Amino acid sequence: MHKIILLGLSISILISCGNNSGSESISAGSTTSDQSNAATTSTTTSGTTADNSFQGATNKMMQQMHTMKMTEDPDHDFAMMMKAHHQGAIDMSNIELSQGKNEELKQVAQKVITDSQKDISQLDNFLSSYQPDTKSNYAKRIMDKMMSNASNMNMNHGGDIDQQFAMMMAMHHQEGIDMAKDYLKSAKEEQTKKVANSTIKANSEDLKTLKKHQGSHSSGMAGHDMR
Repeated sequence: MHKIILLGLSISILISCGNNSGSESISAGSTTSDQSNAATTSTTTSGTTADNSFQGATNKMMQQMHTMKMTEDPDHDFAMMMKAHHQGAIDMSNIELSQGKNEELKQVAQKVITDSQKDISQLDNFLSSYQPDTKSNYAKRIMDKMMSNASNMNMNHGGDIDQQFAMMMAMHHQEGIDMAKDYLKSAKEEQTKKVANSTIKANSEDLKTLKKHQGSHSSGMAGHDMR
């Protein structure tokens, strides 16, 4: 269906990097005009492609991560980034539920939505009262790794909608596991530690099923990590 699912993502990342030459891709404390423009692009992307393609859902997530306001506090920034990451998983799962045919993968998609919504609720609750007070390069480090992973992937893959979901969600879940594990090295707050650990547990469970359905098109897609 999509021969080059992540091409648009890689292009958007490269353009973003070019537009922000000489500055960090994620700001700490202020929103620049470039970020405002990117936010507009994110809205446009959401309205045109994010609702019906895995590429659109992934682009929407990356745009959101690039434009969000970071504090360099690892607990705060993890919460912000994981919220966006979970929303990306929800968007992809909704595509599988509406277009996919494999019942086992649809069950995984529904589980992903349920697990992600629960974590997002906990992260929203945490962010509503948390005051950042420490410094870390966690957010920038994670974004650099995500960009590197996207540019190094083998994008020449095919498969039906179910195989694409299995491949993309396996990659997405592994990325979430790596984000959570990296965060736990400097985590301080119990609420966000709980979400990180639940993400690792839930994603690891789903991966067992997702990897069964990747077929012969999975080379270069799943099994990568951000370490």
